[in-house]
This record gives sequence, structure tokens and C-alpha cells, in this order.
Amino acid sequence: MPQQKRSRKRKKPIAAKKDCVWLEQLVSGTEARNAVKNAPDLKFSFSVDTSSLGFRKILISDTTLPTTSSEVTVYKNEGSDFLHVTCGSSNFLVPIQSAFVISDVSITRQFVNYGMKFDLIIMDPPWSNKSVKRKKIYGWFDMDDLKALPISEILSEDGLLIIWLTNNKVVHENLTRILEHWDLKEVTKWHWLKVTTNGEPVYPFTPNHKVPFESFAFACRSNSFCRMKRKIRENFCIISVPNASHSRKPPIGPILQQLNTFQWENCLELYARYLLPKTTSVGFESLKFQDVYFFNENNKDN
Repeated sequence: MPQQKRSRKRKKPIAAKKDCVWLEQLVSGTEARNAVKNAPDLKFSFSVDTSSLGFRKILISDTTLPTTSSEVTVYKNEGSDFLHVTCGSSNFLVPIQSAFVISDVSITRQFVNYGMKFDLIIMDPPWSNKSVKRKKIYGWFDMDDLKALPISEILSEDGLLIIWLTNNKVVHENLTRILEHWDLKEVTKWHWLKVTTNGEPVYPFTPNHKVPFESFAFACRSNSFCRMKRKIRENFCIISVPNASHSRKPPIGPILQQLNTFQWENCLELYARYLLPKTTSVGFESLKFQDVYFFNENNKDN
């Protein structure tokens, strides 16, 4: 009998070959590695004293959470202190001036009816090669789901959109068409390089395999394009040790303010997994990393 040919596993097209070259050069050599280790720490995190008796508690029962796209239930902390929120058996910390919606991101169509506009919109879509966990949460996802979002209607006139990408070439090729659908133009891309506590990349720089960085694109309206192009540095790289929790991204909004790159007053984060001040977080997991489990308890007496 003739031998059957063994089928070769097809490699996914990678859009990161060019970025691999200069990012690898960035962290190669003693001088560059020392720069990574001694880089200044941007102070965008917050601390909470969970032993404080001054916390107010809001009880949110399962029945009051939004379950249909015909209603918008936005929970917002408009006070000057953190809120301790209880939902079922879970406890969450809600930062000041933060808001959240536990729902599919298509709920944003209702924002248009309320005239809601945002200076900054950040999204981390569950692209097709994301983890299985996120696929289960958001179900089937394709480009049409993204196009259906009313981004152009809820982004302020001089606003900025940031969208996280994977290193899949198909995602990068479709980005232009998605942005055009929203009447937006790509300004540039930045990169998040993940390193160990010793400053070493978490993976080798090998195209067509898992690489140690992720990219995100900036986009704006045509009338703001030239101004944004001058303000936002080309191919900037953020270097940090990644969180142990899968797919947890750095808080780009506060980083932009720390770097004096883009100042904003109200932000919308889609497919969100945590809360930030002056930000409305929308997604099925918008409270995920607000669970008290992820916070260190501080004692005022220590």
C-alpha cells in the first residue's frame, strides 16, 4: 500500500516579524538590560485599607444585574471613597469616579440614545486566537461584531481609540477595514514587551511562534489625525512584568496621562476586566480583577 503523506501543521501567519527585530535589539546587551531593570515605575496603581470601617457597602442582587440589551444599568461610584460591593458570595472594590456595566459590549448602542461621549475608548476584543476561557465567556466572535459597535457615535470629536491586537496577520489586515467603518484613521501602534523580574523577555523573539510582546493601535478622526500624529510617539514600547493572571493588560489610559501623551476626562473600556477612576468599564467580566482576592490588605497600625 502506498504510504500516506503526513499532513504538516499549518503555522498561523504572524504580523510581528518586523517588530521582533527592533524589540529584540531593544533588550539586547548589558546597557539595555540594565535600563529595563532600572526603569522608573509609573504610579497608576491604587492602595486600599480594607480594615477601614468607613467603607459603605452596596448590595447588588443577581436579579438587579442587567440581563438584556434593552436596558442599560450603569453602576457608578460618584463618592470620594472606595465602595465595597457585594454580589452573591463575592466582594469587590469599586474605585472612586468609576462605573461599570455587566453586559455584552453591544449594550453601547444604548449609550447613543443617552448622548454619552468618551474622550478615550479602549478595547481588548476576544480575537479568534485568544484563550479558550475568553471564547467561552463571549461566545463566537468575528469582525462583524466589532463593526456593529457604535464607536464613531460615542467617541468625542477629538477623541482617541485604542484597540489591542494579536500577532495574527489576519487581525492586522482587517484593522484598516474596521477603522474605516468607524470613519477613523490609524495613527500608530505601540507595543507591550513582557519581561521577567530579571529583565529578560518572557519568550524568545521567534516569529511564527509565541512572541514576548503584544501590540495595540491608536486611531482618531481625520480632523484630529495630524495633531495626534505629532503628539503620539511612533512605535513606542512599554516594558513591564506581566500579571500572573492571564490576559490582564496594563492600564493604558493612566499610562498615557503619566507620559503626558494624551489627557482625557472620561474613558470607556470595552471587554473590560477591571475598573479605573473616570472610566466606564463594560463587559461580562468588568468586575473580575476588582475582587478583594486580588488586593493586599493594609493595616493602619503597621
